[in-house]
Amino acid sequence: MGKGNCDSNRLKTTLHAYYESNGIAVKGFKCPHWSECEKFGPLPGRGSEAHIGSSYGDPIRIAVVSLDRGDGAEDVWSRSSEVENSPEKGLNRHMAGTLCTLKAILCERGSANLWTQFAMINAAKCCNGSKNSVPDQLYEECSEFGFQELILLKPQIVIAQGKNAKRPLKSLCPIDEVQASNIANRYLSGLSQQELVHSIRWMVEKYLYKINLGDACWCLATPHPSDRGGRWPVFSNLALPILGRILHDLVIRQPSSAREAMFGCASILRPAASI
Repeated sequence: MGKGNCDSNRLKTTLHAYYESNGIAVKGFKCPHWSECEKFGPLPGRGSEAHIGSSYGDPIRIAVVSLDRGDGAEDVWSRSSEVENSPEKGLNRHMAGTLCTLKAILCERGSANLWTQFAMINAAKCCNGSKNSVPDQLYEECSEFGFQELILLKPQIVIAQGKNAKRPLKSLCPIDEVQASNIANRYLSGLSQQELVHSIRWMVEKYLYKINLGDACWCLATPHPSDRGGRWPVFSNLALPILGRILHDLVIRQPSSAREAMFGCASILRPAASI
């Protein structure tokens, strides 16, 4: 097992207890924000519990923040079982894009069943009845729940799928130009064209963040794989292979020079408040 390995069964129990104590468990859903969110439209109140793979943490802890609206919501045990039994072919665009992202980061450390190696939470805990649109305000109301889920999951990498998936990440810190240049130069030889250095630096500055979740944590903020604006195909074909390798080296291989290029020192991230 990798250094990031953890007890997935214990995490499921801990998260479900958190859902119940805050009224957002699938069974007996009584969200404290219900009356406020009803202003945006009728709410079915299905709830949305996490998927936690049975090998979550092996070799690293990767958590995906999804924009799934909770259709057919299940508790953490049922959802995890369903996701782990997902095929690799015939997937909807969202799950196909999720699988593509996991492969890019895990590289040769991916197992035969990648669905076991990550966790997934939903940015919204219910929806307003529309299958095509969820108001931004609803995601904002739910953001406190997603943030605490991440505190419990202690991810080393967070993948935020789409604009509203970043709302639970209250402490995103953009990568500055010097840090981005250090990372870009690490992946190019001294003979490489300067345009390539600029391209990688641009990718790092646009898509990579640091997060305050207690320990040093990275965030890869991607377009949503179901994006209808054409952003996902461009990102997945051009930026994802490079950024996936960078994250793989930073977190799995952990070369000291790469970590220093990004974080400088551990003290730049202050511990986040725990539950």
